[in-house]
Amino acid sequence: MKSFTEDGDTFYTSDVVGQFRKIAATHNAVFCFHDTQPKPIYSYITMDDADNIKEVKEKVKISDWANTGCYCFRDGAELAKECEALIKRGETQLSQDQKGEFYTSGVIAAMISRGAPFKGIKLYRNDFHVLGTPTQVAEWCSSWPNQPKMRFLFDLHGTLLTAPQEEGDLRSCRAIERNVKLLRRLKAQGHHILIWTERPAERGAELLDALRRLGVEYNELHFGKPVADFYIDDRGVDPLLGDIDKQIGFYPTAVKVKEASPEIEAAKLRVGSAVARPKLSKEFLLGMTLGLCLGAIAGVAAKARLAK
Repeated sequence: MKSFTEDGDTFYTSDVVGQFRKIAATHNAVFCFHDTQPKPIYSYITMDDADNIKEVKEKVKISDWANTGCYCFRDGAELAKECEALIKRGETQLSQDQKGEFYTSGVIAAMISRGAPFKGIKLYRNDFHVLGTPTQVAEWCSSWPNQPKMRFLFDLHGTLLTAPQEEGDLRSCRAIERNVKLLRRLKAQGHHILIWTERPAERGAELLDALRRLGVEYNELHFGKPVADFYIDDRGVDPLLGDIDKQIGFYPTAVKVKEASPEIEAAKLRVGSAVARPKLSKEFLLGMTLGLCLGAIAGVAAKARLAK
């Protein structure tokens, strides 16, 4: 059985599995890239004109071909035996902090010395991305060119707006700037923004005015959210638990998102609620006003009948 190992903090945008499969019947492989900087922070290989690996060294710059951390073996059982033998021999190599550690490059060196065939498969530097630190993750997410258009649903009160400073007066609500800035950033990037509120549609005009005044931008506004003490949701993000960027994986960036598929774009939040949109047609406003008036009249009539 073949074995394919790679560093867990490295993300590949090249089909490394497919490339290894092409030679797996006859060769083991090491993925490498051209690295001209002088500091020996990787393991390095030398190759002949046919990309056969002749030598491998850990933290010793024997060439400008550095390993990406992806190692492939045509026989997993053979790899297991070689690892056990290396550990038994105690053959460690110095890490960057000068500590003796066991490295896969040591296993490969031992196999090459006994004639095992290894190919160096060359990648470009932008074919893989090291995500070992929070800074590296943020840098990758901010520069990732193929970001998909997503739908983000924000709760209104307690997430985007404070509770009214004056009881029942939505005009006295204040923006929770940290979350509103996130909403604006996602909207500017091209994502679809929805807002959900437990306020009834009858207070829609007042609410729309408050959102405009506070500069809250959105694509859809949904009324009638059920009131509960806990909301249990497999896609929920808690705005109070630290950095939201880390929770959703979308960091500040100038990259515009790509349009979602027609199926996703056409999807609507199916909660049986009224929907208001920021750019409303005259016909929609007239229809909404008429509907609210008829609802109010029906409510007064029902109350009068009950009073009798």
